[in-house]
Amino acid sequence: NLSNEKSIETNAFIGYQKEKFTTKISSSFFRISDYIIGTPDTALIPMTIGASGVKLYTALSYATIFNVDWNSELTLSKSLKWNFGLLYSVGKDSNGHNLPLINPLSYKTALTFTKPKYNAAVECQGHAAQTRYGDVYGETNTADFALLNANFGYKLVFSGSRLYTKIGVENLLDAHYTTYADWNKIPRMGRNVFINLNFNL
Repeated sequence: NLSNEKSIETNAFIGYQKEKFTTKISSSFFRISDYIIGTPDTALIPMTIGASGVKLYTALSYATIFNVDWNSELTLSKSLKWNFGLLYSVGKDSNGHNLPLINPLSYKTALTFTKPKYNAAVECQGHAAQTRYGDVYGETNTADFALLNANFGYKLVFSGSRLYTKIGVENLLDAHYTTYADWNKIPRMGRNVFINLNFNL
């Protein structure tokens, strides 16, 4: 019996570009009418082991979400580039309460080295502590975290075919972390290694 959500969006961006440096800031604002959301009902008994309660889905008169995204790239040399990005979001319901599942301040930076036959990258990404969490909707705060990733790729050409291989390590420092989107604060994967093979005829 819930009405369909309806949204009005406005967005804007501004950018700057030079020979070795580019930067761009973009922002979006959403006003969503009949916003559908799950709200805890204390009269109901949890039906899953480890669950905190049961939510009933209702529709708010409206909700607002605001995002700001900043991305930059600096060319240090012909083969070396540095990228950096920040993302900040705020979500409020019609009563001024924080919306759940809105990411806190997040960042990502990477140093990339590229040659015709191989490339390598070191990347750092993470979130600041989540302080604007939706406690009214059963959400709790999330601690800050930072991850270090690294990868190396190599391209081999033979008889007109190409073999591209890439090996990398994610969460190099084996950080114990959870994000704002993880149910019941179940931690994400620790240090892990991956290998990709791509063969083109």
